[in-house]
Amino acid sequence: MSKKAAAAIIVCFLVLSVVSGASLELMTVNDRFSYGLGENNDDQLTFGFRGRYVSENIMFDAEYSAYTNRGYDPSVTTTSGRYDLISLKASYMLEALRAGNFKITLTPTAGALSVGEYGGELLQNYYHSIIQIPLLDFLDYEFADSPLFAPYAGLSAALEFSVQDVLVLSAQGGASYAPGWQADWSFGFSMAFSKYFLAYISYGHVYPLDGTETHKATADAESQLAGGWRIKAGGLYLDYRIFFGSMIPTASVGADLLAFGRKTWKETDLYISVFVPVAFGDGDAIAFRKTFPGSSLSLMFECEYDNGPLEAEDESDPSRSRIRKSFGSWKLGVDYELPFPAKGWVRPFVSASAGLIKLSVVERKTAPTVDSYRTVLADAVRPIISGCVGIRFFPEGTVAFSEATYSFLTAFTAEYVYGIDSVISSTADDYAKQLLSTAKGVIFALRIGLEIGVDFGR
Repeated sequence: MSKKAAAAIIVCFLVLSVVSGASLELMTVNDRFSYGLGENNDDQLTFGFRGRYVSENIMFDAEYSAYTNRGYDPSVTTTSGRYDLISLKASYMLEALRAGNFKITLTPTAGALSVGEYGGELLQNYYHSIIQIPLLDFLDYEFADSPLFAPYAGLSAALEFSVQDVLVLSAQGGASYAPGWQADWSFGFSMAFSKYFLAYISYGHVYPLDGTETHKATADAESQLAGGWRIKAGGLYLDYRIFFGSMIPTASVGADLLAFGRKTWKETDLYISVFVPVAFGDGDAIAFRKTFPGSSLSLMFECEYDNGPLEAEDESDPSRSRIRKSFGSWKLGVDYELPFPAKGWVRPFVSASAGLIKLSVVERKTAPTVDSYRTVLADAVRPIISGCVGIRFFPEGTVAFSEATYSFLTAFTAEYVYGIDSVISSTADDYAKQLLSTAKGVIFALRIGLEIGVDFGR
C-alpha cells in the first residue's frame, strides 16, 4: 500500500469517527494528582499513559504503566523492585436484555500484555529532575533479562437503570485472567449524569501468578475498597481513583482528539478550570464555578493540592526514610468579572473564597526491621482564606468545539492559613517544621490555567 493510500484511509477513518461521535482519548496517569484527598507516596502505580478509541459498542485500549515497590510495608514484602507493563486490548459491548428503563450488558475483552523493563525508570527520573525532586534510581527491575508475555481475557457485566438517558444507575461485576501474570475480579456501583460526570465505588481482588515481590505489593495495594469519579469537560477528561484502606490516589488527565471536529456548544452551564503554578506557589488546583443568570457574579468551589517527596532516600542506609508532605485545601467563594473592557479579548476578574486546609507530613521508613514503617509527623485541619486577581483571555465562544468553550487565564493569588503556628509547634521533627512553615504567613502564587465552559444541552 502506498503512503498516499494509507494517509487517505486514515483521514477517512478520522472523518467517519468524528461524524459518528466516536472518541479517541489520550491520557496521562499520575499519583501526583491527589486533589488533597489522599496520601501520595509515589509508589505502586506511579505514572502511565493510556490511549482509548471508542465507537458505538467497540473499544480499543492501549496502556503503558510504571510500577514501583520501595518495600515500605514489611507486612507485605521486604524486597524492593519495579516493573513496566504494556497492554493492548479490544472489547465489544453486547446488549443482553432491555426492559423499560433497565438494561443488561455483557462486555468480553481480549488482548495481550508484556511486563519488563520498558523505560519507566528513565521517564520517571527525567520528570523528577524537571520538577526538582529526588531521583528513584536504586530499584532493580523485575523481568529485566526476560520480559513476561501473556494473553489477556476478561468478561464484565452491568445492570443499568436510566432516567431519560440523563441519570444512569449501574451495578457492575467482572473478572479477567492473564496466564502466568494475574487473575482478578471486581464488583461495584456507579452513578452517571449524562456523559459529563460519573462517580463509582468498587471492591476487587488481584491474585498475582508470577511470584515476584513487586507484583505482590502492587496486587495487595489494589485489593481493597476503592472509589472515584470521571469528569468530561468538552474535550478534556479528568479521572480520579482512591483506595480507601490506604488512602492512596491516582488520577488521569487527558483529551479527546476527535472532539476538535465537533461543535455543539451554545451556552455555558458550568465552568471548570485547571491551574498550575508558574511562580511562588507549588500547588496545582481545580475549580468549578456557576454564573448567576444575567450577572457577572459566580459561585465557585476550588480544590488546591500540593504533595510529593521532600527528602532523598539513601540506598546505603538500611533504615532510610522519606518525609513527604500532603497539603490540600477546599474553598467556597465568589468570582466577579469586571465590566471593563466591555468587549475584547481580555476579561479581568476578582475572586474571594474561604474554607479548610489539611496539613499532613508523613515519614516512611523502608527497613524491614522497623516496627512502624509509617509515622505521622503532623496532621491538622485549619481555616484558610484566599483572594485572587486575574485575567481571562478570549471572549466566550471564540474558541469552541465539542460541547464547550475554552479560555486561558492567569491569576495572582494570596492565601492565609489561621492557626498554623500551633501545628508547627506540635511536631518535634525539624524537617516537618520546615515544611509546615511554607504555609505560614501570606502565601502568594502566580498561576496559569485553562477554563472550560460546558454546555450540558437541553
